[in-house]
Amino acid sequence: MDEKLLEIIDQFDLHVEHTYRGRGGTICVTKDGMTILKEFHSSAGKLMDEYELKQYLRLEGFSFVDQHIKNKQGTFFAEDRYHTIYIMKEYYEGKECDIRNAEDIKLAAKNLAQFHKIAEKAPVGQRERKRHQSLLSLLEKRTRELKRAKTYMEHSLKKGEFEYLYMRSYDNFFQQAKEAISICKEIGESQEKTALGICHGEYNQHNIIKTEKGIATINFEHFCYQSQWIDFHHFLRKALEKNQYQIEVAQKMIEGYNQIHSLEAKDYQFIHLLLLYPDKYFKIANHYNSRRKAFISPKDMEKLVDTIEQNKKKEEFLSWYQKKFL
Repeated sequence: MDEKLLEIIDQFDLHVEHTYRGRGGTICVTKDGMTILKEFHSSAGKLMDEYELKQYLRLEGFSFVDQHIKNKQGTFFAEDRYHTIYIMKEYYEGKECDIRNAEDIKLAAKNLAQFHKIAEKAPVGQRERKRHQSLLSLLEKRTRELKRAKTYMEHSLKKGEFEYLYMRSYDNFFQQAKEAISICKEIGESQEKTALGICHGEYNQHNIIKTEKGIATINFEHFCYQSQWIDFHHFLRKALEKNQYQIEVAQKMIEGYNQIHSLEAKDYQFIHLLLLYPDKYFKIANHYNSRRKAFISPKDMEKLVDTIEQNKKKEEFLSWYQKKFL
């Protein structure tokens, strides 16, 4: 163990036997279990809210979450000689959810429903309430980003293959965005409020760990107070994209979720409008707007091409979804 690492670990009341790198941090093997040491890039207030949320979840029976560990002084932070801040959390050993395995997806959806059912009643701090943004305003903001990217490209004197491809594909994706916003307006803010609750914020295969004792849910750094269908959609979209919009993926996810938290007609409407919205296309536009570099990386181009190519499969899937659930 190097001197710098030992200096940080010594600030916690742990007897560490050995360490190794993994999951974006340093995994520490102790006589009482495993922990993970990570650099900290958020705020103290947000971390305290996260800690209290996890305490609540555990009290209500959602036990397998990576709770923060306090140091010898009773705070959560350790600092090295270069003033880099670290935190220590519990670590769960196991395999990540296999997003290409239908049964794993069903199990993860069931776990998400258990979390949502408890988290919807969790006390919400003022910080999270102030951060809350209605679904309509969120979609409208993202759509402005789509348009801003296109406007910039149109006026740019140095257009490349990426810009031309974005502009050619824009109308179709922009129409999807407008349609999703129209549905959101029809449903109304009052209906959205019925689904408000604490969301994980990054519920995906990397944060769902299959252990010998059950499913562990980790990395709550992006937890937020919003429509819980955004959480559901985030995981469903990831799974559909990885599986070329196979219908069985959605069926398994909905089946698993329904075992714990029954979906109603309005819920299927929310999920539909979120699926309809060109979320991945927005992410590409947002990334472009934030950088606007003369050089577009091959990865950016690859993502744009994949999004356009998958759009046909997405439209076919949405046609099935509408007939099945709406």
